[in-house]
Amino acid sequence: MSTSTGISEALAADLAYFKDSTLNIFNVMVGLPIEGGEPTLDACPNPAGVHATSVIGLQSTTNWNMTVSFPLEAGKKIARKLFQLPEDEELSEDETVDAMGELANMIGGGAKASLSESRNEDISLGLPTVVVGENYRVNSPQDSTVVCLPFKCEYCEFGVKVIVVED
Repeated sequence: MSTSTGISEALAADLAYFKDSTLNIFNVMVGLPIEGGEPTLDACPNPAGVHATSVIGLQSTTNWNMTVSFPLEAGKKIARKLFQLPEDEELSEDETVDAMGELANMIGGGAKASLSESRNEDISLGLPTVVVGENYRVNSPQDSTVVCLPFKCEYCEFGVKVIVVED
């Protein structure tokens, strides 16, 4: 069976853990209220201009890769909130990149904990990688399912892309 979005119920259940983890991390850990939209079977659009994309993998009987992309300037504002710094404090690109990697790690870690419990299996979490630049895209394996979880906050709209490959 599938949902109205064309996503199978089993995948929708897994995706809920990524969505819930993202909402929790931003609303509680970052202190930045966000809203989540309905998942779509599409890649998330890349933000215009210079942006940062964090990538992290989770592995078990299913392999997930998760990306989170922000315009770099919005990423700096989010990093300031995460580090509890004043809005006017300047952050270097390296500090912003570190914060983007930590966000991916926290979101992935929250999803991992929930997935491990619901599936009753061990799931490993990789190390985050962050790419910064313009006009790039993150490609996915051809045999994967790609889902975009859209979010918005006061600084920007952003997407959490979940790439799923079943063993």
